[in-house]
Formats: sequence, C-alpha cells, structure tokens
Amino acid sequence: GLFGWMQLPGRLLMTSPRFTPSPAGLVVFSFVLQVIGLGALIVHTHTALIAGVLLFAAGTGLTTLARPYWVLQRYGPDRAGQANGVTARTQQLARAAGPVTAAALADAAGYRPVFAGLAAVLMSVSALTITWSSRAKPLR
Repeated sequence: GLFGWMQLPGRLLMTSPRFTPSPAGLVVFSFVLQVIGLGALIVHTHTALIAGVLLFAAGTGLTTLARPYWVLQRYGPDRAGQANGVTARTQQLARAAGPVTAAALADAAGYRPVFAGLAAVLMSVSALTITWSSRAKPLR
C-alpha cells in the first residue's frame, strides 16, 4: 500500500514552480532515489524495508513524469511522440516480465542479488541518460 501512496510526493514536486531541474537531472535524480531504495531493501531490517519502499516508490513516481520531459528534450518535438511510444512499450514489457524474472532469480539466488542487479541497471541507465543528454540539441 505504501508504494502507490509514496509515488505522490515526487509527482507533487513537479508541480512546484520553483522546481526547475534539467530534464536529464530530473531523470537521474529519480533513478538515484530508486537505487537508494533498492539498497535499503538489501539491508533487510524492518526500518530499512520501509525506507526502501518509500524511496523507491517516490523515485518511481517522479520517473513517470520525468521520462516524457527528458524525451522531449532529447529528441525534440518532431520525434518525441514516437520516442515516447517506443519507451512506453519497452517499459510495459519490462513491467510485465520483470516480476516473473525477479521471482525466478530470487528463488534461485535470493532477493539481495536481485535488488543489487536492479540497482546496477538503474545506475547504468542513469549514466546513459547523462551521456545522451549531453549530446541533445536544445529546443528552439
């Protein structure tokens, strides 16, 4: 229940007129929250589990809004719709296959390696986001 509820703070942060990060910075910040949340889940104490869910969910809520903002900056208005469609399709496939894959891996190796692997993937995607954004052409 905390997961759905904790997606709201990140989304509410986006409504503040004082909150004006770069699109890439916003995506990376949302991924960092998720990586810290996954790290807390690895610790496996009750407090760490709750903190992990809170941070991961807040990052997820922020990512939901940050992704189209970043895609617009990266691909421009002419290609943003197509890029968002491809991204959304890929994201939905991952959301469908992710829990089944994670459960199978957790059954074989435990949850700590699964959470550590997810954190590594998010850190890699953050690095790619920064790299791709540095090559983006500014909108006119």
